[in-house]
Amino acid sequence: MGSVQAPTVADVRAWARERGMDVLPRGRLRAEIWDAWHAAHPAVDAHEIRDRPHLPRTGRTPHLTT
Repeated sequence: MGSVQAPTVADVRAWARERGMDVLPRGRLRAEIWDAWHAAHPAVDAHEIRDRPHLPRTGRTPHLTT
């Protein structure tokens, strides 16, 4: 069974815009944008997130976001 790829910042930015979230065209994404993405994509493995340095390190496992 293959694993789900963690998203790029551009992927999450586009995803957020499609949902009407206020996202700046450049720079870091706010934590609430990442939280919303993780809540909508609970299958992404936390280990893959830790292995992608461009993603924020919130200390939370994506599928356990409340």
